[in-house]
Amino acid sequence: MKDVNDNHGHDAGDLVLCETARRLVAAVRRADIVARLGGDEFAVVYELNDPSSLDLVDRLDRALRAPIGIGPTTWVSCPASIGLADTRTAGYDAADLIAAADEAMYDVKRARRAATASTR
Repeated sequence: MKDVNDNHGHDAGDLVLCETARRLVAAVRRADIVARLGGDEFAVVYELNDPSSLDLVDRLDRALRAPIGIGPTTWVSCPASIGLADTRTAGYDAADLIAAADEAMYDVKRARRAATASTR
């Protein structure tokens, strides 16, 4: 998101955030919760054991992988780094769940950077 703001301005960044939120809401079920935590971080709360949630991460990834139009001829890509946490491993405390998901997200980001570095 920093790249979008730096290269295209904050209005473009706001467009990306709004489109990201719209795509997240469109990808989840009505019973699920989508919330912006701050900056470009969002949380999705859903029932893990529901059969319709089994492919949720794939749906979210596909929804966020598509480029976002920020002008008549300008598109940006902002793929997601999705960190998962659930009550079986992190407990029921909201702060603990968010911290576990945040750590998992950074694991995904580190793995992506390592994979990119190894292909250079």
